[in-house]
Amino acid sequence: PALRAEVTHYITAETLGKLPLFKNSLDSEFQTELFPFIKPISFSPGDIIFCRGETSRELLFLLMGEVNVLGTDDETIETRLTPTEEIFVHANEMSLEANGPTLKIHHAGCFGELVLCGQRRANTHVAHTYCEALQLTKHSLELVYAKNPRATRRLVNTVSVEMKRKQRLSSLRFKLRKAQEEEGA
Repeated sequence: PALRAEVTHYITAETLGKLPLFKNSLDSEFQTELFPFIKPISFSPGDIIFCRGETSRELLFLLMGEVNVLGTDDETIETRLTPTEEIFVHANEMSLEANGPTLKIHHAGCFGELVLCGQRRANTHVAHTYCEALQLTKHSLELVYAKNPRATRRLVNTVSVEMKRKQRLSSLRFKLRKAQEEEGA
């Protein structure tokens, strides 16, 4: 048991422990409790991770790679997620490569937060590079909550703050795009 605990602690420190969400706010004991419920998953460039409109069933923690978040037209890139940053492109730009990023914001390293409130996916997410992530399903989150409600509430609260921040930025982006359209008309 002691060796198992030590190995689990080492693995969680090298995976979950590196994510901003867990590094800053959640203790290693909770990470160890969460570990059996998390499934590693990987995506190749161009793989669709989430489709806009589908039911939210899981929360993903990005360990490595970059994910493009597409606009409502499913063609333009609105943001690109890395394990530690969300990179926004200007409303007029079509890609990050052509014009460069306009804004970088640190984030918690997770995406798919809408699973917490049962909403459908608001955007399509596509792997830009090879990605490694950890997947936590809604059902698993409920099981973890039963074991450790206090720490799970802290996780959910932190992820909820992240979700609200993304929604506010998306709303501002929409208003900016609308104002630019009216200006050009």
